[in-house]
Amino acid sequence: MRLVTGVALLAAGTAFAAGRQVHPQAIALVDAYIAGTGGLDAFDAQRDLHVRGRIRSMGMTGAFEQWTRRPDRLLQKIYVGPLRIRRGFDGNVGWETDLNSKKVRILDGKDLEAIRSEAWFENEAWAQEDFGGGTLAPGGSSYRQGRRFRSLDIAPPIGPSRQLWFDDETGLLDRIVSRRDQLEWKQWAVGILEVGGRTHYRVLTSEPPADDARRSARDPERERWEERIDLDSIWVNRAVPDSIFSPPGLAVNRVSWRKTSGRIDVPFRYGTRHVWIKASINGAPPADFLLDTGCSITAIDRSYADRIGLKAEGTMAVQGIAGTDEGSFARLKTLAVSSSAGARVAVRDLKVGLIDLGEGFEAVLWRPVAGLIGYDFLNHFVVRIDYDRGIVTLTEPKKFKYTGTAEPIPIRLFSGIPTVQVEVNDGCAGEFVVDCGNSFGLDVHGSLVRQCRLLSRAAGRRQVEVYSGGIGGAAINWFSRLDSVRIGGHSWSEPIAGFSLGSRGLIGSRDYAGNIGNGVLERFVVTIDYEGRRMYLEPGKRFTERDRFSRSGAFLVKQTDRVIAGQIIRGSAAHQAGLKLFDLVMTIDGRQASEFTPEELDRMFEHGEEGATHTLVIERDGEQRTLTLKLKDVL
Repeated sequence: MRLVTGVALLAAGTAFAAGRQVHPQAIALVDAYIAGTGGLDAFDAQRDLHVRGRIRSMGMTGAFEQWTRRPDRLLQKIYVGPLRIRRGFDGNVGWETDLNSKKVRILDGKDLEAIRSEAWFENEAWAQEDFGGGTLAPGGSSYRQGRRFRSLDIAPPIGPSRQLWFDDETGLLDRIVSRRDQLEWKQWAVGILEVGGRTHYRVLTSEPPADDARRSARDPERERWEERIDLDSIWVNRAVPDSIFSPPGLAVNRVSWRKTSGRIDVPFRYGTRHVWIKASINGAPPADFLLDTGCSITAIDRSYADRIGLKAEGTMAVQGIAGTDEGSFARLKTLAVSSSAGARVAVRDLKVGLIDLGEGFEAVLWRPVAGLIGYDFLNHFVVRIDYDRGIVTLTEPKKFKYTGTAEPIPIRLFSGIPTVQVEVNDGCAGEFVVDCGNSFGLDVHGSLVRQCRLLSRAAGRRQVEVYSGGIGGAAINWFSRLDSVRIGGHSWSEPIAGFSLGSRGLIGSRDYAGNIGNGVLERFVVTIDYEGRRMYLEPGKRFTERDRFSRSGAFLVKQTDRVIAGQIIRGSAAHQAGLKLFDLVMTIDGRQASEFTPEELDRMFEHGEEGATHTLVIERDGEQRTLTLKLKDVL
């Protein structure tokens, strides 16, 4: 899960070609903007800009403050609702705090590229000599209330591009179209403030201005999601030290240990290919949570949150595997986990998400889940997951010393989610999310599927179509076998992979090539060192096993005490036996279907011997029928 919050401010410019080939229309647009905002002398005189105002975001209100210093310094403070966020770039290092502004994360990978690009735009580098090393190209034109607007497509030297639209009559900025990965969002500039001989916009909003035809489509639901900044103060060339743009030295210790110091072994149950651990919120009795390295903030089920008295605040967009969902925030005093011997570790003062993990998740998982434990908790530790022993070891980073035999594998963090280079089919490589909240094994996103023509290469092999789901909705995947996969120094042959061509959610990402879930991770003892940006993979008992797909071809869900056929794979044992979608499964081999655990069904239907038979009594249209499944491989 990823929380996406975008705030952009005050893009402006001037034009010096300096020997580079730039389209005359692009230069003309920049020159018109310079003239419209006060002229070249005023532009050159501005080196530092400090703005302050009010922000409306995620259904909450608060304060916004930003400092920029040319050529590429940036500091932002965003205080909205319960959230306290600071982020900055000092020309070399990008950083951001957690939602309490008490722990700093140094940015790398795509996150570093994004804030570097933002600093470049906020400092108007595209309008400086040689266009700040960026690329400018004229775009399209549009009309509103008899006025013409023209656009510039601008790509910085590093990081995401933007499209800026200008009023053809005044030269002033009208709107900003920002992009990151497959996401795009728009902001309209409204109102004027004049400071230091230059004209600045007073408001940036995600809603079109009053004279735009798109205003007619506004409704209360849309306005609830409006992102808006109203500036009330601007200072030009106000002296501030360079150090404000660098990462702050925060030393707030929010971790407490009981009956142990710096290390704890937490037992977990490995079921439905998920890591289930007991955790306690604010001293409440322990409940079932999923450990989820693919979750940027801890997420609590709304109904469970209501039962333990958590108060919801604001609204947020939650990015999931297949799209986005809606959530809100809540404050936790403590989130704690314990060892079997009674030792305990707790993290204090967390801002978490509240989302719906109710009936749909419970049906697939066969048990209720109270929440997902994500990066905001896990990053306080070095996390070791031993799938063979069923133990998660949490170690204080300062006390961690790796003593195993594995070589370190470099990782990066994407909104706190670890990513690693993965190579498939000897030469096709990309950055994959490390996600122990994913029950599948190897998921390959459309960007890499297309780039390496993986579906074409798998044309001679058996393929099956599977619907998968999670936060943000469902998606279609085609499962088949690859030639090979390599992660660090480890490789194996004929892994099963899911291929997706979706364009929404994480599966539509162009920056991230795929996802490695528990079907891959369970082969290893996995150690993730968030601070050290490295991961260790030690082969476990499952390392040499050949990937298996369900030999029954039936995916069963449980609703209260009813077991229902949720998905039937074409050509599988279940399909050939006549099992159909929504059939009610009464008994399996004479035992009530609702009495089985998901783990028992996995042993029976996924790991059972090929050719083994099982008798199912099902109910369809009020009539009972007896079916015989003869297990077979479909992949």
